[in-house]
Amino acid sequence: MWFNLMPYLTGPDPIVTKNVRANFQYSPVTLTIVDEGVTTTYPHFYNDRIALPAHAGKVGHSPNGWLVTGTKDTVADSTDLILKGDVTMTAQYTPNQYTITQKTVDPFGNPVADIVTTAAYDTTVSLVPVVVPHATFSSWSGDATGSANPLAHVVKGDASITANYVKNEYAITVDVSATGLGAGTVTGAGTYQALSAVLLTATPSANSIFAGWTEAATSLGTDNLSFLAESNRSLVATFDKKPVAPLQLTFMRGDSTPGDENAWRVRNTNPFAVDFSYEIYGAGVTGTGTVPAATEGGP
Repeated sequence: MWFNLMPYLTGPDPIVTKNVRANFQYSPVTLTIVDEGVTTTYPHFYNDRIALPAHAGKVGHSPNGWLVTGTKDTVADSTDLILKGDVTMTAQYTPNQYTITQKTVDPFGNPVADIVTTAAYDTTVSLVPVVVPHATFSSWSGDATGSANPLAHVVKGDASITANYVKNEYAITVDVSATGLGAGTVTGAGTYQALSAVLLTATPSANSIFAGWTEAATSLGTDNLSFLAESNRSLVATFDKKPVAPLQLTFMRGDSTPGDENAWRVRNTNPFAVDFSYEIYGAGVTGTGTVPAATEGGP
């Protein structure tokens, strides 16, 4: 730009014509970029055109444009800006979404469906072990450890977490109840892993009989008990005194010996094979003794 300074030159000196050129420039402006806690400033001038910079990056996030504040113009069909004053650009990010897969190991080998959850980066998801019949949750493995229940898992990426279980153990107890003078023994009681086979047997002592099994006042019969361990069970085995049937005797007069028609013979036919003692009086025959089971005897 040229200025004519003639009107301002006076004095005795000869008039000299001078041309002075004045240079002008746009006012300075500042561009401030904020990206993940880092602030950087750049000097610019009014009307400068700038392109949007690349994002610095944020772990677990994806770039999602810029938040621009200040005086600016946009450029058609472009992301460039025309600075018309101080401008601040703040990087924007969107948290990534990740897949959390919860697996279950059934100790009995039964298949259990996975539980799949989608969650944003750095959020917390709660994982609860599923119910496995006759088993107890024991620990986590894979992308998590420990035995917390529920598990608070902080999402940092895709994860596969497995819930592990152990088989339950059940106590099978038997109370041997003696009714009267009965007695006996029981085998098979003890601690069993879930779904293991249990066999309870009852053996009566001499002169006793097994009267049967009961559980919570319910009769279960007199046969050996066979079942799977599915819970704690408490049973009662009852033994009674072997009953004695009414004395069964057969009296015989005489036997096959000629001339012995006055002799009395006694036969023990007790079905329980119990010896008995006898005394016989009358008919000219008197005697005492013991007749073993299923035999004959007499004076």
